[in-house]
Amino acid sequence: MPGAIEGVKRIIAIASGKGGVGKSTVSVNLALALAQLGYKVGLFDADVHGPNVPLMLGVRRKAKAQAGEAEVAIALSSKFEKSTPKKQALERYGIQIMSIGLLVGEEQAVVPDTNLIGRMVVQLLRSVDWGELDFLLVDLPPGTGEPQITLAQTKLLDGIVLVTTPPDVALLDTSKALSLYRDRSIPVLGLIENMSFYICPKCGDKEEIFPRSEREAERSVRARDVAMLGKIPLNPAVGTAGDNGRPLVITEPEGEVAKAFFEAARQVAQAAEQLPNKVAPDASSLSGLSPEVVRINQTRRISDPAIRAGLRGQSSLFYSSYLQSLSDRVLKLVLDKLGETRLTLKRDEAGMKAVLEAYRATWEDIGDSLPATLQKELLTFVMAEALPEAN
Repeated sequence: MPGAIEGVKRIIAIASGKGGVGKSTVSVNLALALAQLGYKVGLFDADVHGPNVPLMLGVRRKAKAQAGEAEVAIALSSKFEKSTPKKQALERYGIQIMSIGLLVGEEQAVVPDTNLIGRMVVQLLRSVDWGELDFLLVDLPPGTGEPQITLAQTKLLDGIVLVTTPPDVALLDTSKALSLYRDRSIPVLGLIENMSFYICPKCGDKEEIFPRSEREAERSVRARDVAMLGKIPLNPAVGTAGDNGRPLVITEPEGEVAKAFFEAARQVAQAAEQLPNKVAPDASSLSGLSPEVVRINQTRRISDPAIRAGLRGQSSLFYSSYLQSLSDRVLKLVLDKLGETRLTLKRDEAGMKAVLEAYRATWEDIGDSLPATLQKELLTFVMAEALPEAN
């Protein structure tokens, strides 16, 4: 059965309810451990604001991106994605990697429209030529906002691995993340407890640094049938290895930390084998868009009035007379602002930037408001309509 991304068998996200639990460290070492076990592995860094995966793998980019490049990295329809040349993933220590940190300077801030972060991540994820992979791990930013929501809606993810630490505050936030993914029917493979205990380098004794309580925060996760996939020791060398770009799974494969990651990797692979087969994606759909937006695009491309009316009737949300007239009005105003320059625009950075500026100016003129989700989808529609198909 074909996967959501060509050539990729399983897409597993590494998630956490809060920051500071070492999620990116777990993602990097888990990916490397899976590769050492013989799997073909890719690692996608989905943290737009703080991409750390390149640094942890010893990849540095000093040059800044051109002005406006990050701002207009907006995912359009599947037609646009198919017409855009694929980016090549970078190979490091036997795994394929991609990150926003490989596209901008390491000290350059990426400041996209917050409503578009999810679509930006989805576009980058889908625009990479990953080759043939058994696992594509997605290192998500912490929390339950974007791009988590958009990724969950696109149905790209096969499963989730949650990362936490022993304290109640981390476990409580983990329970919230657990609810997010389960509510959206995304299988949670299990939990990896990072910084679980400390091993004395001199005597080898194990000591738990963080307190463990039996309060509600801990029970709320354990009582919900979440498997424990691994417990990773606390070791200062882990942080040093990450800063130096030489993870311990590579440099100290016989150490206690590496052994813990190898065991966690085995558990993740075993849990992934139990996942149901993927359903083949509908090639005619507009990938990543909500059903309502798929219908609005379909409606505009179907000439039979009866069919068009039937599609509109399926969604009172999107096909109210107000939203229908608003979409027509916004598109017309954007095209008017572009004028004859529209004839020279292409689906490239310059073209997207021109449409984006016209779209923003249009909303300033209208002076109306629209929920962020609908704003995002309306912009997606306007982009697709205003820019010509690639030849």
